[in-house]
Amino acid sequence: MKNTPYNFIENYSRWKNIIQIHDNKKVLDLKTSSAKFKVTKESKIASAGSCFAQYVALHFKTMKFNYLEMEDCSENAGFFSANYGNIYTTRQLLEFFNRAYSDNVEISNFWISDNIYIDKFRHSQGPLVFQDDDQAILNLKNHLHSVRSVFKNADFFVYTLGLTEAWQEVDSGMTFPTCPGTVAGNFDVRNHVFKNFSFSEVKSDLEEFIEKLVIINPRIKIILTVSPVPLAATAINQNVAISNSYSKSVLRAVAGEVSSNFDNVDYFPSYELFSLPQFENLYDIDNRNPKKVAVDTAMTLFNQYFVEDSSLNYFLNQYKIICDESNYDKG
Repeated sequence: MKNTPYNFIENYSRWKNIIQIHDNKKVLDLKTSSAKFKVTKESKIASAGSCFAQYVALHFKTMKFNYLEMEDCSENAGFFSANYGNIYTTRQLLEFFNRAYSDNVEISNFWISDNIYIDKFRHSQGPLVFQDDDQAILNLKNHLHSVRSVFKNADFFVYTLGLTEAWQEVDSGMTFPTCPGTVAGNFDVRNHVFKNFSFSEVKSDLEEFIEKLVIINPRIKIILTVSPVPLAATAINQNVAISNSYSKSVLRAVAGEVSSNFDNVDYFPSYELFSLPQFENLYDIDNRNPKKVAVDTAMTLFNQYFVEDSSLNYFLNQYKIICDESNYDKG
């Protein structure tokens, strides 16, 4: 071979070398020096995103890191820094941020039946009983105050991109976490429409969120991941594998481009671990939810990449991940 840049690349930059490694803790062989920043045990860490993002919260809580919990989360909402539940799409993330910093808190945020209130944009929270609308509004305002505390106080914000498919409300233009009627509420064909976000839309929403977040908290660092959990079902009339390939490709491409464009944003390749062909049985019997050993491996790799003490290992004992999207598979 003539003298080219490929004569000088590292061993892990050649596919033939990586494909021969069957130890999934070594295959990514991440260069810790390439990480833009390091997390310490004193760093204030917050997280949000899809159901896979809950492993991030459990990871830091298990290792006794300074994981921010600004609100008591309901048992149905999963593990996050406040009781916002899964935030699957970047449009939902942006709207969530805008709502937190808006004074416009209306009763139209709820589905109401007698004294049962369900927040349209926090389905996993479940139904709550309030005496009247004022009490429901106060509860929502308190929640949004907690969310503002998360964004203001966090040193690190870990966000896991999960989906491009979503459902929106025609009347308000807002984006739901899940299709109404699958987890909460009732589906209204006149007021609920399907949306599959494009690369440019996902990227624009994520960049706008980051730009607004930095204004609130100039010191914050953001770590992006892409959920390796496949779509449970697609609302598009095609094979779910095709929809899943589109969704993950868009999200991975956006995460890569955005992390390249912002000095305070980096990417962690948990998705790549699950997509390498030499590894089998990383998923449970449903071939969708990660096995415990795979999660342990991903989080150990996270430590090697981002945590100042990279010798730490991560072993999760008990966990119950709340995945609203799994309800799509019950039809």
